[in-house]
Amino acid sequence: MKTSYKRKFFCLLLIIFLLAALSVSALAAEPGSAFLAGSDVRANANVEGILFAAGYHVEQTSTSEYALLAGETVRFDGTAVNDIFAAGYDVTINGEVARDVYAAGNSVRVAGMVGRKLYVSGSSVQISGQIGGDVYINAERIEITPSAVIGGTLRYNSSAAISASQELYD
Repeated sequence: MKTSYKRKFFCLLLIIFLLAALSVSALAAEPGSAFLAGSDVRANANVEGILFAAGYHVEQTSTSEYALLAGETVRFDGTAVNDIFAAGYDVTINGEVARDVYAAGNSVRVAGMVGRKLYVSGSSVQISGQIGGDVYINAERIEITPSAVIGGTLRYNSSAAISASQELYD
């Protein structure tokens, strides 16, 4: 019986590794959730559910209810009806998110619009977009550009080196 589970597990791993070698692109609208995996993943079709995308390079330019994105390079230029979760070495959020963003990476840039809260952790974090609610940052270096708009409270770790416009301190 244990051999059967091992064989199924091995087959599942083999399928995942084979998918990882492919370039994946979603082109047509999906009526439910979608899972994309590969070396170069481009989600450019609307997903009426949760978009799961993992790969070396992951990019979303479409609309989804939720997005869970993971890769070496993650770029979100789409629209999320609810929340997005993004993790990678280099994470860029340029799109529009109706609710909350959870992002982690070595370098994280948020230049898009976030309807509610932003939770971000990274070595270097740059905020230049519009955040409707509170911002929670855990980082070594934080840059808040003059174009950034934060509708709530900015909270960050005391050990961070922060660069921000004077308006944040008034």
